[in-house]
Amino acid sequence: MVTKNHRLVNYLLDTIVYTILLRVLTVLPIEFTHYYLFPALLYFLYYFIMELTLSQTVGKLLTGTKVVSSRNTRTNVLHIFMRTLLRFATPLDSFSYLMGKEQGIHDVLSRTRLVKP
Repeated sequence: MVTKNHRLVNYLLDTIVYTILLRVLTVLPIEFTHYYLFPALLYFLYYFIMELTLSQTVGKLLTGTKVVSSRNTRTNVLHIFMRTLLRFATPLDSFSYLMGKEQGIHDVLSRTRLVKP
C-alpha cells in the first residue's frame, strides 16, 4: 500500500529532478516573454511524459511506486493528461493528504491511483 510518506518522498525527489532540469535548460536563451511560462511547461511535461511512458516519475521509480488506472490497469493518454492538468488546476490538492486521504484530488478526478507492485 502506498502511504502519504511515499507520496512525500516522491514529491521531494521529483522536485529535485525538476529543479536540476530547470537549471540546466534555463541556460538556453529564452525570450523574456516566455520566462514564466517555461517552468510551468517543463513541470507539466516532466510529469506527463514520464507517467505516460513509464507510469512513473524518477521519484516513483526510486520508491518503487507507479501510476495505474482506478481499475488497476495501465493508464492511457487521457488518464495521464487529466492527472497532470489537475495538479495545476487544483491548488488545494496537497491539503487532501492532510485530511487523512491516501489519494490526492488529482488521483480521484483522473481515475488513477498510485500502487507499490
